[in-house]
Parts: sequence; structure tokens; C-alpha cells
Amino acid sequence: AFHGRFSRYAMDDHNVMPLWRMREFCAELERRSAAEPGMCSALHCRGGKGRTGLMVCAWLLHSRACSTAKEALALWARRRTDDAKPGKEQGVQTASQVRYVSYVERMLRGGPPDEAPRNLRTLRIRSLFHPQSANMTKGGSSEHLPWVVLSQFSPCGRLQLDTRHATPGCVARVNEDLVINLGERYQVCGDLKMEIFVDRKSVGSTTDGGAVDRPRAPERYLAARAGRAAAAA
Repeated sequence: AFHGRFSRYAMDDHNVMPLWRMREFCAELERRSAAEPGMCSALHCRGGKGRTGLMVCAWLLHSRACSTAKEALALWARRRTDDAKPGKEQGVQTASQVRYVSYVERMLRGGPPDEAPRNLRTLRIRSLFHPQSANMTKGGSSEHLPWVVLSQFSPCGRLQLDTRHATPGCVARVNEDLVINLGERYQVCGDLKMEIFVDRKSVGSTTDGGAVDRPRAPERYLAARAGRAAAAA
């Protein structure tokens, strides 16, 4: 197809592209544009909104067509939205994707981000639970608390950590927060993907005996980009 003149940048739905791959994408598009002035490039994912919008916004910033992430996101949303269909703008979809556009802006302003390895020992996910609800457990057990899967493919190596298989009691609810004590140091750098899963059966009652207690996140929630977060010490 296209006489071999295409490239594939794999990215899971609703996810983000590692920053180093986004830099590669922009550099490749710049080379192609310089080699063939007036060339039209086409980008697409399944729906043509979130993942495509993420990469288009990165290119808008890289090419100086937009000077800020906010401007790039707004331009993409306006151009992507079908005015004939009422409703909200069809722009970049997830919080992680929006955040990564801002990372590209910061990277272009201040150079490549710090990729120095960090030692990750504790994760604290703030405001995951409703403040008026009881513990999302049955009989005080942590068995039914959400579990977290961390994945990393970076110069630090490959990391795959699932808290379901970690030391019992390493996951706890503290007020509105979910706290994960890893028990040992894990070296991380660059992009660290965090997924939070909730068991449909993990329900409890609110303090007033009313609605069931569920975390604020959906069943498959992507936090992403914790590699340089404050939790890495």
C-alpha cells in the first residue's frame, strides 16, 4: 500500500505514545516534508480522534503552527468536529493524551526531559474514592480493593508489576487515596504506564447506607506518565 511510503506507530486505544516515539514521529514527518515540498501526509487511528489528535497536536507544536498545547488542542478539536452533528467537540479524548501534548510543549521549550532513573517504592493515587463512602472492601479485607498494573519499556529495561501478585497488604485505602507500598525499589525512567482495575463485585455501602461505593475511576482507568512523578523517590 502507498508504495511502501508509510510508517506505523503502534499505540493502544485511549493510550499515549512514549515521548521518544513522538519525537521520532515529528522528525520523520519533517524529513518527508522537506524531501517533497507540498506533500500531504495522512494520519489515522481507529476513530481518528484521540490517538490521531495526540500526534497531530505534537506535529502542530513541532512545526510551530501552534505555540502552545492549548492552542494545538483547540485547533484540532475545531477541525475534527462535525458541525452538522450537535454535541461536544470531538477532540483529543483522554486526560493522559491532553497531558502528553503539554509535555511536548514543555519539551520544545526546555529541551528533552530528564530521563535519569528513579527508584519507585510507594505509589499514592489521590482522590480515587468518594470522600463520603465507606471502605470499598468486604469485611475490612483488602481483597476487593482496586489493583494496579505498572508497565514500562524504556532504557531502564522492562517492568511489569501487578499488585494482585504482590505482597498481601501492600495495597490499602487511606481516606480518599489508594496507597501501594511496593516493598522494594523498582528502577523506572521515562514513560511508566499505570492501569487501575476495579472488580465489579467490589462494592460496599456508603456511610448513609445508600448508593454503592465505587471509585471515581472507570473499571479500566489509565493514569500514565508516572515515571517522573513525585511518587518516584
